[in-house]
Amino acid sequence: MHARPYLPQAKRVVEHFCQELGPQLSQQLGDLHLDALTLMIESALSASAYDTLQLSANELEDLLARTRQRMPGHSAS
Repeated sequence: MHARPYLPQAKRVVEHFCQELGPQLSQQLGDLHLDALTLMIESALSASAYDTLQLSANELEDLLARTRQRMPGHSAS
């Protein structure tokens, strides 16, 4: 099964949005559209987390390269 770690947070955002809209407008939107909104928010959160993780991995690779250059006897490759 595929983990969806951002689904609970996305649901909370949509629930808060529905509270701001009120029950009548929320009902007019309907479950299908609210589910689509939840999915879009979940996707945005996931993409943002991935971008941050990728940036951190790149920074770690740079740090590793600099550390290796400082090691005695290490030749640049």
